[in-house]
This record gives sequence, C-alpha cells and structure tokens, in this order.
Amino acid sequence: MQHVAVVPEPPPAKIAWAAGLPLPTKDAPIMAAASACGADILVTGDRRDFGHLLGKTDEGTTVMTPRDTVRLLLEGKV
Repeated sequence: MQHVAVVPEPPPAKIAWAAGLPLPTKDAPIMAAASACGADILVTGDRRDFGHLLGKTDEGTTVMTPRDTVRLLLEGKV
C-alpha cells in the first residue's frame, strides 16, 4: 500500500457499473471512486452492503475489511 488518498467523485457511468454489483445507491459512488482512481484496495467495515464483495476483486479493486487489510500490511503483502 503506497498511500491513502481522497479522490474526486467518479463519473456517472462508473457509478452505474458499481450499482450493478449490486450496491445500494449510497454505496455505489464509493466503489466507483475506488475503481476509477485505480485503488488496489477499498477498506470498509460495512459488511451489510459490501459483504458479498469482501475478498473479491472487480476492475482491479479488492474490497477488504480493516482487519484483513492490517493483516496483509503486517505480513508485508501489500
């Protein structure tokens, strides 16, 4: 992991893609922004809405829990 960044709002087409994962309207822009900026990992504790995506990679972005992300960092895998 190289850095944490605040990124601009993603384009509408990217939000529509994320909504089709499926994600709720409130969460689609989050996944879309992560993917649009080329994030390797999207860290979230929102198991209710992102649970079906945890551990999966879509368009280059892997959705992970904070715990799993810290584990990978400590193991030097990211």
